[in-house]
Amino acid sequence: MVPGDKLRLECQIIKRKGPVGIGSAVATVDGKVAVAAELTFMIG
Repeated sequence: MVPGDKLRLECQIIKRKGPVGIGSAVATVDGKVAVAAELTFMIG
């Protein structure tokens, strides 16, 4: 990546139980994966 590149972030909820959930996120630049992550979140 270089300054000026556009980063596209896609997130998807995988599982949710009550206020807690798990999501999957993938960030791409020009169609190439820059980073992939699994996220845990809580809705307050």
